[in-house]
Amino acid sequence: MSHETKDRLKALLASLAFLALFLFAWHAFVVAQTGPAADMDPELAALLGPQARGQSALPTPLEVGTAIWGHLRDPFYDAGPNDKGIGIQLAWSILRVLIGFGLAALVAIPLGFVIGMSRVAERALNPYIQLLKPVSPVRTAFRVILPAAAPTILTGMRISIGIAWLVIVAAEMLVGGTGIGYFVWNEWNNLSITGVISAIFFIGLVGMVLDLALGQAARLVAYAE
Repeated sequence: MSHETKDRLKALLASLAFLALFLFAWHAFVVAQTGPAADMDPELAALLGPQARGQSALPTPLEVGTAIWGHLRDPFYDAGPNDKGIGIQLAWSILRVLIGFGLAALVAIPLGFVIGMSRVAERALNPYIQLLKPVSPVRTAFRVILPAAAPTILTGMRISIGIAWLVIVAAEMLVGGTGIGYFVWNEWNNLSITGVISAIFFIGLVGMVLDLALGQAARLVAYAE
């Protein structure tokens, strides 16, 4: 087993140990908040939430895991405007991010490339330098400048896609209709903390996948001597 493989295995075990410790602490915290139920009308207790029934307002890890599994079992159901599967909600959010991000990249990358290639002030002050260049600008552009700039461009895109994913969630909370942001807001209005935590899990998972995808693309275009 190579040294790098051992390091990866140690990192994986440490990550799993941290997850186990976090879940245990979460479960213990919820259990510690459990107490006797309040002596009140059952219908009123149902309206006031789990604390009136002697339960914690925070669900246990098992309850959240069960909710996540329930979302994954049928992610694309459509039971009306306010009741759609998590797959449909995520698909709408991802589609909006990709359309906006794609349009921005389609304009920004060529524009930035042209700005980087065009030194208007320098040409105005010293046109003879441009006339003495022995190498064609188009060979320069695609064989020198673009390969050198590609890792930096993709790094900027990697940062931007994370910001775009955060912004779309917040925007969907305000606009409503469809999307994972609307799903979170709807679950909150329904007093479903389990649904909110489940949605946060999916938001984080998609954000991680988007970051890993662009990170891998950046490594593919990294300059190697």
